[in-house]
Amino acid sequence: MILTGKQLRPRQALKVGLVDEVVPHAILLEAAVALALKDKPVDRRLPVRERVLAGPLGRTVLFKMVANKTEQKTQGNYPAAKRILEVILTGLTQGSSSGYAAEAKAFGELAMTPAVTDAAQPLFCQH
Repeated sequence: MILTGKQLRPRQALKVGLVDEVVPHAILLEAAVALALKDKPVDRRLPVRERVLAGPLGRTVLFKMVANKTEQKTQGNYPAAKRILEVILTGLTQGSSSGYAAEAKAFGELAMTPAVTDAAQPLFCQH
């Protein structure tokens, strides 16, 4: 979803395990506080396949496959897709602080590329 920008509806996010609960907006804050204060730990055991992919060897294989598929789909025309994968891998292998630093650096570098500045120019032109 990070690479495609695809959004999920709340029920879809719940079904795939992206969120723990779906509640109406009117009680969102109340439900979030209640969930945070719950004493019961959430069972987050990963299936065997996901545990293998979370290990160094599985992660390397997975990221190579995703990078190849991304390259095929973008034909190298979208440098942000490649950088997204690099940043995620940095966060997974070097910790969240390094991942956030890599994200900030990548965003700064990508935001100043000619493709982005050319695309943004019409937004700032006065008529």
